[in-house]
Amino acid sequence: MSYNVEHFRELLPTLVERSAKRIHAELEGYRDIELSQVQTLANNSLTQFIEDLIADTPHRFAEFWRKITEQRLQAGIPLDSVLQAIEIAEEEVQKLVQEHVDDNDDQIKLIIRTHHVVRSAVVSMYRVYEALYNNLLEAQQSAIRELSTPIVPIHEGILVLPLVGSIDSSRAATIIEQLLEAITLNQADVVIMDITGVPVIDTGVANYLLQAARAVRLLGSQVVLVGISAEIAQTIVQLGIELTGLTTRSNLQAGIEYALSLLNLAICEQAPEAE
Repeated sequence: MSYNVEHFRELLPTLVERSAKRIHAELEGYRDIELSQVQTLANNSLTQFIEDLIADTPHRFAEFWRKITEQRLQAGIPLDSVLQAIEIAEEEVQKLVQEHVDDNDDQIKLIIRTHHVVRSAVVSMYRVYEALYNNLLEAQQSAIRELSTPIVPIHEGILVLPLVGSIDSSRAATIIEQLLEAITLNQADVVIMDITGVPVIDTGVANYLLQAARAVRLLGSQVVLVGISAEIAQTIVQLGIELTGLTTRSNLQAGIEYALSLLNLAICEQAPEAE
């Protein structure tokens, strides 16, 4: 085994040249890169690969491609393109084994070892992809949650929270967190929660609203719930849901008028200017 590996060190330039040319010609993600750069990448990669052929615990090749995968994915190169580069290099290694190793048993041992080293790298690459994908997904979900929960200051001391879509435990926690931050930032006295865009009110959603109301009151603010349709009102009664402690108004306009009255304010029509 050690003799064959030493022999492969001598064949490294040939292996690099073959692999680099195929990668550059066949893979779209590498065509915009100079061939010399692909050759440098192949040389560094295959040097680590040969070292792993004789290592008791091969890790150099996998670690090398873990870093490369991070760079390629962040640059927008698809994972498939990176994996195909590995596959091409493995094919060229196997060709050299068949060309330069006469003993069949040694051929089989080297090919099995080659496959083991490559598979370890592929597993490492998929772990990088999974981690980056999960981070991206979480960032997207966070952005969606923020966009779906706008908190609008409409007057000094008054905030409006228009809720749209379904509300689950995760979104409820986000709503409460963002609402409390907005109350503190704006020093709000009244929060108008508009549920016109919430399609279903069940015991779970009602509990989330009550939790939000309690949290708001702990900061010294008052909650006004608006937008309860006739259908939702009927559902609330049928389910026996108690919205105790929540002031309700029919629509947003009525809620704003009530909030202003709490601050000793009112909406007045402007008197026409005298001619």
